[in-house]
Amino acid sequence: MKIEIWSDYSCPFCYIGKTHLDKALKELNLTEEVNVVVLAFQLDPSAPKETTETTAAVLAQKYGVSLQHATKMVEDVAAKAKRSGITMKYEKVKPTNTFDAHRVMKAAKDKGQKEALMKALFKGYFEDGLNLSDPDVLENIAKICGMDVVEVKYVLKNDSHRDEVESDLQYAKKLGIRGVPYFLIDSKTVINGAQSVETFVETIRKAYIEEKNRREL
Repeated sequence: MKIEIWSDYSCPFCYIGKTHLDKALKELNLTEEVNVVVLAFQLDPSAPKETTETTAAVLAQKYGVSLQHATKMVEDVAAKAKRSGITMKYEKVKPTNTFDAHRVMKAAKDKGQKEALMKALFKGYFEDGLNLSDPDVLENIAKICGMDVVEVKYVLKNDSHRDEVESDLQYAKKLGIRGVPYFLIDSKTVINGAQSVETFVETIRKAYIEEKNRREL
């Protein structure tokens, strides 16, 4: 079974959704069996590489709402994350561009590195207040995840993996994906958004059984 995931490291629902997916796969005892393919998506391609603005300020401007309203939006998301065991510290978050983080993900060699890197990027952004546009930050995260730092330095200094990231973005457009997280199971079954663990379990179990029956015909 293959599950393709379009997500962005600045997307709180992507962090929640991936956490729920991991719990569902563990419950179904499919963690090792399922091939999880990480695909890039950018919520805000125009986001700067450096900023002093808060997430609430960015949301207020984006949606044309008051700062108070945007702050409430952020608090509601943090509360939802908390129920999933994630402590988001929005007072620390730096809403910067994530394109280079997606490029580093493309440099990850195996499933272990990719899983570790995805979790570390989400944690770095939402819990540790790291700037995911900063090459030094990305190099340190990659090193912790067992990646070759020399290679990661090269990736960040050049345009390595840019085409792959842009290909993911175009693929998302082709499929009509407008929001993330977006999960595509075996190219046919969709889970859209940060659904509950139960929804993930039920949907994946059904898709798994259908595929197993198809192969046995």
